[in-house]
Amino acid sequence: MPPHYVFSHVEGQYFRTRAVGFLEETEQGELDAKEAYDALPLTKRQLVDSRFQHWLGRQVFNKYFHGFSGKYDMCFVFKWEVRHIPQRLYGFLCHPRPETMPFFELCVLTYFATKGDDTNPTILDRINGLRQDLAVREAIGGAYPEFRGRKSWPN
Repeated sequence: MPPHYVFSHVEGQYFRTRAVGFLEETEQGELDAKEAYDALPLTKRQLVDSRFQHWLGRQVFNKYFHGFSGKYDMCFVFKWEVRHIPQRLYGFLCHPRPETMPFFELCVLTYFATKGDDTNPTILDRINGLRQDLAVREAIGGAYPEFRGRKSWPN
């Protein structure tokens, strides 16, 4: 049976032109970004929330978050450290309101990882696969009905 997904916004992380949310599997699976975020101590969660706020405000801070290039150009990451160990929330960007607000951008977070020197391309490959998955698009379409029924993401 293929996985079923649920999308939810991160509380308080929604602006007029951008939003941040989590994609989860309805059965226990490998998507762990929301679980990791929910487990953060209050001070670290506030730090991560401030990273979200910077991105929502269209600020540029490669030290806090960034996209990727090439075949991973729709992948995205938010970054912080715990005891000098890099922590990452990975996801993808999409435009789920193509008719009424084509400039609206959504960051859908999927995976948590600690990081060494290089980003693991396996994670980015998985994210690209999720981004194309019809069940994922349907889950996000629950929050953005205008997108429902589309065959691909409008980018």
